[in-house]
Amino acid sequence: MKSHHPFPALSLCVVAVAGFASSASAELIRNGNFNGLLHWGVFGPSNNSGTNPGNYYYNGNPQGSGVFQEFATEAYETYTFSFKLRNDATGTAGNNSAVVTFGNQTVLNLINQGTSADFTTYSFQAQTVGPFTTIRFSFTNSSSEWHLTNVSVTGPSVPAPGALAVLGLAGLAGSRRRA
Repeated sequence: MKSHHPFPALSLCVVAVAGFASSASAELIRNGNFNGLLHWGVFGPSNNSGTNPGNYYYNGNPQGSGVFQEFATEAYETYTFSFKLRNDATGTAGNNSAVVTFGNQTVLNLINQGTSADFTTYSFQAQTVGPFTTIRFSFTNSSSEWHLTNVSVTGPSVPAPGALAVLGLAGLAGSRRRA
């Protein structure tokens, strides 16, 4: 008669649970540092906007222009949305605004901001409502220049690759022992 030892199945379960503790969150934004405008849509008068190495800039009339990007999401999940922004000018701040939306939510609304030589990092937790979400950066500026870089959206954590497979094997091993 063979002796039954529960530890091999138990150790597989421990490995599977450890796999869940290690999770990955994928970057959803493409070209978030603006190596050109590839993967970005542009709206409004764009004669005074474009890209410098590593960032998007807007310098123009007060009608508003900007960039947007749409990406796949899971409905009703929370995502981390971050970016760096600065208002750069040689003179006074003047008439300017920056409005940032994530899906149907306005996450930032800056009006008549002073100028800054350094980028400010903004980070938000935002919930999606459908299978696709659009981020949108809308600018007005009559006397200075907005700069945008390091745009990032990371999704909810997902189990590490292989964790579900290991859990399935643990269940299979446990059921074979009982048979």
